[in-house]
Amino acid sequence: MHCPITKINIPRFLISTIIGFAFVFGLDFLIHQNLLSDIYQQTMHLWRPMDEMASFMPYMFGYQALLVIIIGFIYTRNHEGKGITEGLRFGLQIGVLLALLNAAAYIWMPIPKELALAWAGAGLGTGLGLGVIFSLLYKK
Repeated sequence: MHCPITKINIPRFLISTIIGFAFVFGLDFLIHQNLLSDIYQQTMHLWRPMDEMASFMPYMFGYQALLVIIIGFIYTRNHEGKGITEGLRFGLQIGVLLALLNAAAYIWMPIPKELALAWAGAGLGTGLGLGVIFSLLYKK
């Protein structure tokens, strides 16, 4: 079944988006709850208290879902069916954009350079991972 307007393969898009969301959620959890927890502890004065952060979880889920949907939509508009190399090429472009946006927080926030670089790496990893996921799962 295809969308009559965009011609997107709806079932494949939904499957790719769900798997992509699970990937982004898992990667963010790994990075922010485990790998960067020491840096966050050292910069506690910059973040919301943990109990307040919990109330923002729906916003985080919404952000992650919209990120995957938008990146997936862009992928479908440029999809050529060239396999994983296409996904890596697309993911690298998206990843570099996300890396730049993430690392730019260093300009406005008094965060350590290591944190900005880690956020940049997370953005690159997110882009590459989503590119691979969409290249493997989305078919016209």
